Amino acid sequence: MAYIVDVMKKILFIDHVNRILGGAEINLIELLGLPALHEGWTTACAIPNPSPLREGLQKHVLDRGLPVQLFDYELGRGLNEMRVVGHHPLAPVMKIRAGMQAIRDGRKRLKQIMDDFQPDVVITIPNKDHIVAAPICRSRNVLHIWWVNDILSPDFFPFFARTEFFP
Repeated sequence: MAYIVDVMKKILFIDHVNRILGGAEINLIELLGLPALHEGWTTACAIPNPSPLREGLQKHVLDRGLPVQLFDYELGRGLNEMRVVGHHPLAPVMKIRAGMQAIRDGRKRLKQIMDDFQPDVVITIPNKDHIVAAPICRSRNVLHIWWVNDILSPDFFPFFARTEFFP
């Protein structure tokens, strides 16, 4: 005899973008605005506060009574600076160092969020969040889905960052 166990699954979306509402963020708002998504799932988002994404979720999801838990999450500016070319000979080293610190800080915060929420599935949206979340999900045996919406090329990511996608 087979038994069906009705278990609520938890899904955590992660997006550190705090300045724009891009295509992936708009799609996330639309997805979380579907009432059927919340049947059988408890959803949460780790996003910056404030951010256009948070405003969009408030207006199109939370104000409609759909249950989405929000966690404050952001990555440091050092990670954004990794791809900027400097004129000082040590500029690339300093930028990599700052970027690595931003990754460590992001992982620390993300571990706290995952400890609090205990997700069954993590979906990361920007590429930088894939890099931050991958080892945490792997170490906790949590399914990790990459929502890839960017181009993985030298024009967008330096060599070091691209190596994180293909270990």
